[in-house]
Amino acid sequence: MGHLFSLGLLLGSACSTSTTPTVVISEVMSNNGGSHLDEDGDAADWIELHNTGDSPASLQGWGITDDSGNPFKWTLPYVVIAPGEQLILYASDKDKRNPSEPLHTNFRIKATGEELMLTSTDAVLVDRVELPPTSADISWGRDIHDPSNWVYFHRPSPGQPNSPDGWTHPLEGATDSPSLQISEFLV
Repeated sequence: MGHLFSLGLLLGSACSTSTTPTVVISEVMSNNGGSHLDEDGDAADWIELHNTGDSPASLQGWGITDDSGNPFKWTLPYVVIAPGEQLILYASDKDKRNPSEPLHTNFRIKATGEELMLTSTDAVLVDRVELPPTSADISWGRDIHDPSNWVYFHRPSPGQPNSPDGWTHPLEGATDSPSLQISEFLV
């Protein structure tokens, strides 16, 4: 009887569905020149997480890091991302973990490029992103047409779905950059 019980547990475990939410790093600003300010008025770099799944995702105890030897360099507090929604983590080195306020990691992102990793509570690497060097106020994120491709955005969209106008090279579309605008003219 004990062997049948053990076999039943084994088969039950093998047939169960995974409960790991589908959360990815969707956009990153590693050289914020002032295009998006945090609650303190600082131009902090930021990481956007996106729940691509069909159910809410609790990220309590998940780790985000720029150090592959320390997957839990910064651990998320109890936060839940609704399906299709985004969560912004400021990479400001301010280490703010109150879930009712904007979240800030205990590290900054290098504008010269580095790797970011997202790890679940059971130490499974959920997502890894190799960040290229970027210019001020240009973000690096997933192409909405093909999320396996990463592109540059001249119009970053923290907390919103990524823009459909990403470029594979940071200077593509630079003439369409919002940094130069005609605000008035004289007739």
